[in-house]
Amino acid sequence: MANNPLSKSEKDELEELLEKNINSDSIISRINEIINNKVKEEFSKTEKKYQHLFKNSPLTVVLFNAEGVLLDINESANDLMSIHTVEDLIGLHYRDIWSFNEKNKRLIPIYDRFFEKLLNTGEPSELEFPIHQSEGGAVWVQAYTSIYEIKGKRYIQFLLDDITERKKSQQKLKESREIFKAIAQQSFISITIIQDDKFIYFNEEFLRITGYTKEEVENWAPGEYLKIIHPDDREFVKQQAIKKQKGKDDYIENYEFRGIRKNGKVYWCEIFSKTVIYEGRTADLILTLDITERKLREKALKESEEKFRTIAEQTSIGIAIFQDQRIEYLNHAYADLVGYPYEEVKDWSYLDLAEIIHEEDIVIIGKIFNQFHIHPEKQNNVNYITRIRKKNGQIKWLESTLTRITYKNRDAMLITIVDLTEKKKAEKELKRLNKLKSELLRRTSHELKTPLVSIKGFSNLLTELYSHKMDEEMKAIVDEIKKGSDRLENLIRDILKASKLQSGKIKLEKRYGNLVNIIKTVLNEMKGAIQERRHTIHIDIHEELKTLFEPKRIKEVIENLLINAIKYTPPEGDITITSERTSDLIKLFVIDTGIGLTEEEQDSIFREFGKIEKFGQGWDIGTEGTGLGLYISKKIVELHEGEIGVESEGKDKGSTFYFTLPVID
Repeated sequence: MANNPLSKSEKDELEELLEKNINSDSIISRINEIINNKVKEEFSKTEKKYQHLFKNSPLTVVLFNAEGVLLDINESANDLMSIHTVEDLIGLHYRDIWSFNEKNKRLIPIYDRFFEKLLNTGEPSELEFPIHQSEGGAVWVQAYTSIYEIKGKRYIQFLLDDITERKKSQQKLKESREIFKAIAQQSFISITIIQDDKFIYFNEEFLRITGYTKEEVENWAPGEYLKIIHPDDREFVKQQAIKKQKGKDDYIENYEFRGIRKNGKVYWCEIFSKTVIYEGRTADLILTLDITERKLREKALKESEEKFRTIAEQTSIGIAIFQDQRIEYLNHAYADLVGYPYEEVKDWSYLDLAEIIHEEDIVIIGKIFNQFHIHPEKQNNVNYITRIRKKNGQIKWLESTLTRITYKNRDAMLITIVDLTEKKKAEKELKRLNKLKSELLRRTSHELKTPLVSIKGFSNLLTELYSHKMDEEMKAIVDEIKKGSDRLENLIRDILKASKLQSGKIKLEKRYGNLVNIIKTVLNEMKGAIQERRHTIHIDIHEELKTLFEPKRIKEVIENLLINAIKYTPPEGDITITSERTSDLIKLFVIDTGIGLTEEEQDSIFREFGKIEKFGQGWDIGTEGTGLGLYISKKIVELHEGEIGVESEGKDKGSTFYFTLPVID
């Protein structure tokens, strides 16, 4: 009562009672009355303060009696219970309150246990639980419970704090950690977190790279992880860690170093390090990529480049690599071949290269380069021959090859060049000699015609006039003169024909016709030769093989192929004539079971005088001929824009001759 002294009127009243000698019981009764009034007044003031705090508290304040009946609750409960107001709840047992929503019934046994504990022990406690609103989702609350006793009655108070946002944050954090762990465990990158100089997190890739087990790493002492760093790199890695901790500007976040696996093997890794907050404290997040394979490839590439440079500098072939339309590499042979100093050529661009190309070749070379760059999927390797003008003005022939390559991890173009100048000179000289040879043969053939006519004429006249006076030996001599004259006449005819075909002055007289008719005519004319050799002919051709051709010349081609098969197939052989036809091509085959051809013979058989000599090798075959028949056939087929060729698996395995003609309607 020291803080609540009697008022002046109360003091005066008590003094008056004392002066009037009122008995002590009356005075004590009055004093008690005054004191009770004071107590009630103080209690009323306290209650008002409590009610003010109760109503305006940001927390939901709930008061139950010992039986679990709700006595009072402040207005904050409206936010928790949604459509149920305070008036709806007061006077209800907590079992009834939590039964409003089916999802909240699970709270009833929880409250039962807490009430029992509080009533038995009287100890305050805390718990978290979700309240499912009548409308909307769940609200998470943290409850602080305590028990009070007033006038012999016990009351239980709940302070409910809405922690929904905190729970959401915790859930997001949990999900983030789970996602992080899921990603980390599946990652091909080693992920570790170092705190207090120990690994507090590491994924499976870290264990795979280092070769240690989970239990071994978990039991490492602080700093023990340094043993997985190569001794030669350990100090560097430690210095980077110290610089990062001190916030030095020259700290390197990303670098490479060597590590040592548990089995002692050395590996290369690339590290990315960053300071992060983990569990409320700073830590080092370390991302490590095993780059051992990359390092091995880089080493192999470096060795390969060194070998390439060694070979490139030793070869006589010019080699240059262009990238971004400029030379990135060239060997000295390239500079020597183009006829410019190395120091000058090494800085060339496409334009500089174009300036040395002969003016008559620049347009076609420009088209080749454009096609090479515009259609990379079609042209990966391109060969071309061109002339260049050296610095001293001399003309040089070069054969160049363009190839797409990857150089220093980027697209590039490799150009190789070979000097063809001497070859071109030789080809020019060969053409001159061939022309001279052809002219000589032509003139010689013409000169031989006149005496040959005389020889043949007098041989025939001699036989006609004096046959009756000749004995058998003389007749045989005259007969040999006739045969020799015929062979010489055939040779002269073939030489003149070949010379004419070679000159390119022949103009074909094409007609639309059926090749089948030509084949039948040739077979009919050669029936005697076929029967003489006792060959079997097999015909397997289409009924119609129509196209545009000169009948006389194509007949000559078929004759030459069939004669060749008849002569070079031993008696009683098989000869097959067959055909193939597509929408744009006719292909005719003459297949024999003859003596076959070697690869070398296949290469030479269509050349001038490319006759294959088989005399005296044990075969019963014909050996007569000029050696010009297949050469003439080749020229005729080429004039028709077709192709001719031969296939053979070798000696005694027969041959397949064929030629094609384009289908022209």
